[in-house]
Amino acid sequence: MPHELFRHKGHVCLMFSDLSTEGGEAVQANQFLIVNDDTGAIIDPGGNLAYSELYLGMTKYFPPSRLSAIIASHADPDIIASLDRWMTATPRRQAVCLDPVGALRAPLLQARQDARPCGGHP
Repeated sequence: MPHELFRHKGHVCLMFSDLSTEGGEAVQANQFLIVNDDTGAIIDPGGNLAYSELYLGMTKYFPPSRLSAIIASHADPDIIASLDRWMTATPRRQAVCLDPVGALRAPLLQARQDARPCGGHP
């Protein structure tokens, strides 16, 4: 169940913090869903164990076709392991990866045919 961090009119920020129930077998990271009316973005999509619940949580706010961005704070597996699933399941506009100090590296996905692994260089 997500924790609502912010809500104002059509804007919502949700934190998903308990998406992995593998009995300590997985690293838990926090995933965030930013909603802006009928679209939104995911921050730190998480590992493969987190994918299904985050995907279902997103559909409560907008359809997958309206996901406009996937943002990764860094390229560790607990942050981006599910990125390939998001890239094939949603027609998102752009995926970006930030380095550990927050400087924007390079857009990772300009269009579906230009897909690169998170942390890749153009």
